[in-house]
Amino acid sequence: MKTRHLFVAMALPALFAACSQDEFVNENKFEGTPQLAAGFKLTAEKVMDAQTRGGWIENGSGEYEYKWDIETTPTSEILGLCWTGKVGDVAYTEQTSKKLFTNYEFSATAGSDALTEEGELDTPVNVGTGSAGYKKYATFDTEASSLFAGEYVVYYPYNASFNEIGNIKATVKNKFEATAANKQYEEAGKDMFMMSGRTPMEGGQKAGLFKLNPKSTLLQLNLQLNTGETAFNVDKIILFDNTGLASEMLYNADGNVVENSVKYDYKTITGEYVAGAGIEISAAKATPFVIPMLTVDLKATTVIYLHKKDGAWAKKEFTKPYEMKIGVMPLSIGGLKDADFNLDLVTDADELKAKIEADAENIDVLTDIELDKNFTSTWNANKDITIKSTSGAKLIFDVTDGDVTFGANAKAINLACAVEVKGADNKFTLACPSTIEGEFANSTNAVFAENVTIGEEGEVINSGSLTLTAAKTLTVLGTVTNNADSKISVPATASFNVAGKNASVVNDGELENSGEMTIIKYAGNSVVNNGVVIVDQTGTFVGDFDQPMTGTFWKKAADIADLKTALNGTYSKIILAGTFDFSAEAAATVLNAGDKDIDFAGSITMPTADGNKDFTLETTGTVTINTAITLGKPKAPTAPKVTIKAGAMEVNDDLTVDATGTLEVTGDINAQNATVTFKKESTVSFDNFNNNGGASLTLENGANVTYTGKINLIPAN
Repeated sequence: MKTRHLFVAMALPALFAACSQDEFVNENKFEGTPQLAAGFKLTAEKVMDAQTRGGWIENGSGEYEYKWDIETTPTSEILGLCWTGKVGDVAYTEQTSKKLFTNYEFSATAGSDALTEEGELDTPVNVGTGSAGYKKYATFDTEASSLFAGEYVVYYPYNASFNEIGNIKATVKNKFEATAANKQYEEAGKDMFMMSGRTPMEGGQKAGLFKLNPKSTLLQLNLQLNTGETAFNVDKIILFDNTGLASEMLYNADGNVVENSVKYDYKTITGEYVAGAGIEISAAKATPFVIPMLTVDLKATTVIYLHKKDGAWAKKEFTKPYEMKIGVMPLSIGGLKDADFNLDLVTDADELKAKIEADAENIDVLTDIELDKNFTSTWNANKDITIKSTSGAKLIFDVTDGDVTFGANAKAINLACAVEVKGADNKFTLACPSTIEGEFANSTNAVFAENVTIGEEGEVINSGSLTLTAAKTLTVLGTVTNNADSKISVPATASFNVAGKNASVVNDGELENSGEMTIIKYAGNSVVNNGVVIVDQTGTFVGDFDQPMTGTFWKKAADIADLKTALNGTYSKIILAGTFDFSAEAAATVLNAGDKDIDFAGSITMPTADGNKDFTLETTGTVTINTAITLGKPKAPTAPKVTIKAGAMEVNDDLTVDATGTLEVTGDINAQNATVTFKKESTVSFDNFNNNGGASLTLENGANVTYTGKINLIPAN
């Protein structure tokens, strides 16, 4: 019963998808199904078929054999065990899809180079016992307390990510390291994907022998110098493909690749050989360098880079696709010359730092390089530097563990490679004058601390927060995309200038300008606002967006003069955010806002004293009350008339309409957390009054109130 309970928890075949656990346990079809005894073990062997030549451990005859590492402890030899859905000839699951169920983890416990007639290990050596070495056969056990007997498939190495009904995922690392020339095959073997055929496991303590065949490739690059060339060491090989190298694929229960399951998530796969030394190549013979890979053909776009220890790089390009086969796949690269190693490239943070501090004027990045808070470098304050990537690699700044600053004290940087800024909670600062000629993608908090120019081929994609610095300028000749839920901030005295004849700016998020924003319109450029653009009180705006504009364009006005100027602009909303004393105006105030929304939000003084001049605001848009105001005063010969005419009104603070006040709202008045009072002799009209929560409405006797809909004093649910 315990076995059945465990099985239900780990595999949910469609046949029983609608059953409860108890129903599954009591399912008659499982009556009599044998259990594997407690302490169950399985035995496994790595084998080669006729098409798979080569192996992992040298046998003394210049040949290699696949074997298990019994020496390393805790063991690195871990298998996955998957049920096919069959017990004997009985299928408990749908079989045509050839999917697998369960993913039991089995770890090596002992090994031997021979089996007894009974199939047991002959003179077994336990894992980690002295110099146990590598053995042809190994036994494996599991912490799982009980399993069904049935038909299973074993695969290697174990992948914890396969935890549901489906197919086995084969993966490959994007970096292989060989610690010694004669250990390449041994170490690469642990990264090779292997799989057994369908194998029955009878009831009892031990299964029959599982034979695992390779399903992936060991690319063996045979390097040889041209005749007459002096030997030297190679310490790194990189396969690069900007269109992607295979990173994972799926296999079904029959050991076949699932159609369309290959993923190409790597741009590079790297082999590093004997750190600090490398492996010697010569003209006398070909020297092998191995890299574990999935069995997926290399494309014609693949490039192989070879690094001479303490020297430069050589580049070898494919002219057509290269067919990959299971097992060891030799690829000869002969006729190499020392002169071929003439490319000055960087592949990691240390190499980048060394180039910067050597005052290199041009740095070419071969592979993606990730930099975090620990990256520091001393820049030449008198020399410009260009960082590019002819391979399409990028610099990745990760602020997860702390703030990252790049370019402090540098004269200027031309970022001609792609840049990615990622992480959370912390900040990335581009600290020196810079030109962006590649793609700059930000998903966190980024600051441009100095003047930045986005070149004609450059692009900034902001998916987080991007902030300019006071008195500094962002000049756009290329492309800026501000994504939804993202923000670009231009502080006071900073400038955001769209100046390129073919520039493109798309705002789907928020752009807040407290400084200066200028758009120079050309026939070939485009500035699209689908989000919110806010020109703050200290901000100025010159130019226009592409029309029609689907987003909103707001101006935070600082005073009455600023407000009157804004009314003549293309803003969709004007926020009275500063100080407005309409009672002090020498002439009547007449504000014709067209269809603009008007938001009373700052310090507002309306004409409420005898002798004050009249006030009129008219718009077909929405008027929002975010600060308490009063329209008019009790009637008197010199009392000012205060009138607001609006298409709709949102009241979020106290609103009073007195006798000389007039409020005409074509649509609804929606009030929330506000006291609304229509006093005696006031004139008010609207469609519906809606209490959206926490609001009250007082109609004094003698108030002239007209409405065409309803007064809803109880908030709607």
